[in-house]
Amino acid sequence: MTQDENLEQQYDDIIKYIDDYRVYVRQIHTRILYLPIKHPKTYLRLLKETPSEWRQLDLLSGKNSAFNKRTLTEVISDDDKASASQMILMTDYPLHALSVSLDCKFPDVDFEKLKQLHELKKSSFYRLSVKQSVGIVLATATILLKTFPQSVVARIMDYKQFELVTFGLACLAIFYTLLIVLPFWLKSAQAGVTHKYAKLVLEYTCIRKQSATKNKFSISD
Repeated sequence: MTQDENLEQQYDDIIKYIDDYRVYVRQIHTRILYLPIKHPKTYLRLLKETPSEWRQLDLLSGKNSAFNKRTLTEVISDDDKASASQMILMTDYPLHALSVSLDCKFPDVDFEKLKQLHELKKSSFYRLSVKQSVGIVLATATILLKTFPQSVVARIMDYKQFELVTFGLACLAIFYTLLIVLPFWLKSAQAGVTHKYAKLVLEYTCIRKQSATKNKFSISD
């Protein structure tokens, strides 16, 4: 089996590796939210440092600040310390460390091809959101109310009763739409988060490898 024939398997393995790290980071950050409850003294101590750290914050920098590392240390357990994800998270530049780790884990992978495949995966997302679905139902109900003149409706039923029936049908339609669309929407939202973070990692990895290749040729020249 050639590399091209196995791209889907390579893609699945790499996305899982990236997403496992992303989920781990999310779990660690969730623990930070519980610091005020579980460790109030530690939280207050860190809170005092926040204003000065905030002034030094550079949103364009991917560097892991000393303050961030201290905060993470407070919530990382002994079991976490043995994991590869923890070692990546605690480096100065986690994105770079994750990219290098990914490269070491999958040395024979063509990341440029996988980046292209990753872009194609966007089409598999369920595009219709819950908000759009509810909007369509409400718009349909509004059109029904405005399309039929009162004189026509009056021949069949009282207009107020017609409004009530239309409202009830709209509510049933919204409930049914949510019942059908919501699971797909949740899956789509989850896939979107995974796709967005994996895109960042794959693009950085491709840039890093291109730079390494150029430097290699420069040295050989």
